[in-house]
Amino acid sequence: MKNFLRFMWFLFLLSFCRGDPRRTARYQPPKPRFEVFEPQGLIVWINAAPGISSFTFHGKLNQQFSQFYDVGRWAQTITKIKNGRYLFIDREAKLVPGDTIYYRTVIVRNGQTYRTNSGSFNVQELRPASTTPLPGSSFAVRSAGSEQYPYVFKNNERRTKDVRSTATQTDDVDPVDEDCLEATTVIHGRTVCSGQMLFEEQFSGQTLDQRKWRIENRFASDPDNEFVVYADFKDNLKFENGLLAIRPTLFEDKFGPGSTNKQFRFAEECTGDRSSRDCIRDTQIDFDMIPPVLTAQISTINSFRFTYGRVVIRAKLPQGNWIFPQIYLLPATDFYGRDGYASGLMRVAFVPGGPRLKNQLSGGLILSDSEPLRCSKMCTLKRNMQWNTDYHEYGLKWTPDGIWMEVDGEVYCTIEPGDGLYLGIQSSKSQLANLWRLSGNRMAPFDKDFYLGLGVAVGGHYDFHQFDGKPWKDLGVKAMYTFWNARNSWYPTWSENSTLLVDYVRVFAV
Repeated sequence: MKNFLRFMWFLFLLSFCRGDPRRTARYQPPKPRFEVFEPQGLIVWINAAPGISSFTFHGKLNQQFSQFYDVGRWAQTITKIKNGRYLFIDREAKLVPGDTIYYRTVIVRNGQTYRTNSGSFNVQELRPASTTPLPGSSFAVRSAGSEQYPYVFKNNERRTKDVRSTATQTDDVDPVDEDCLEATTVIHGRTVCSGQMLFEEQFSGQTLDQRKWRIENRFASDPDNEFVVYADFKDNLKFENGLLAIRPTLFEDKFGPGSTNKQFRFAEECTGDRSSRDCIRDTQIDFDMIPPVLTAQISTINSFRFTYGRVVIRAKLPQGNWIFPQIYLLPATDFYGRDGYASGLMRVAFVPGGPRLKNQLSGGLILSDSEPLRCSKMCTLKRNMQWNTDYHEYGLKWTPDGIWMEVDGEVYCTIEPGDGLYLGIQSSKSQLANLWRLSGNRMAPFDKDFYLGLGVAVGGHYDFHQFDGKPWKDLGVKAMYTFWNARNSWYPTWSENSTLLVDYVRVFAV
């Protein structure tokens, strides 16, 4: 009997030490599957297994990842399930047999993050896929023509069903650099090495890399309500000699006289809130005109966002009355709220295109939609020159201890949070101040992820509050109408120099 009890005790101890293999086994994230189509198209996917809430794919074509964190040609986080899979789709990717895709993945499962630091996929054959023209434009306007868009694949995700890969792929774990000094910068929840370049765009191609940049298709809206429509038209967004060029034009020059008094709507490619005035305007309903200016705006909202870092942008700013550049860091979420810049906005560089103050460079933090809080944390550098007649390198360094504004390598202003930025709005916006104080650190709301934004805008409710005698009233019901009626006073000041020209964009870890 004693021997039997000893034997049972031994089995108990053995099972206790080993534990339940179902509980102790390490989770192995699934390898992504690849499908490459002829003449173009790429799909990368994993099955939506229980517990998985997101799939992030970073990929480079015929080039290995050279840094601890490299964004890559493809970079996207997928959170929505389609046909039982998390799908990354690039309908314009053109690959040939022999190409190699080097990739990294991030999978979130049951709240835990699993990373594959190094994998490769070798293209061995292409699958046939039919193409069809996208019917008409993404825009529709009464009594006006439309632009045709390139051929794209049919929107049929089922072509990935029961597909078996014919390519080879490997997964290895990259060792962490022992000499890496961990930065305060965080990207997608991951820390990086201090001083490391995290993002670079030199605009060296003939078209915009839409794997990095999203082109905005929407109406300008609250809180600034600029007098513009952001859209993807070649007259407003183009490339010139290795430069990104964004230029405003008149709406009626494209759609005809009187078109600002009709209806204009974005179709499926509207990047705003489709149930709001972001996507459709009708003068019969709004009792206001269509914004009279067409322009462009791009951002990295879908590909690159970060918390803390140093941004450097070389650009030539636009000239012309009531034009201004948009060189922004925008909040990636509405964590602290959506209205009135409750979640903040950072301006890397701001110079009015005219009629005055062209010698004043501004940059810093936007804390509210209106004065006196709006520009209370903005800095201004005055020089005996016009900032928008030549190229300059504009910079913003962002850390948990403050903001440093730079131009041409010179720091011209430091913005310190003190005991907390919330103190600056406490007397007038006590509820929001308490949210910043209780939910963030002393840099709140500038303690969350932000992303890059580049564009050109005209007019609006707040950015020209210092200008007396302008042809509209801030917050005026008919502000756009009075601005448009005064076009003979401002449009002659617009020219080829009314273009924002961007040479490069770089982001470094700090």
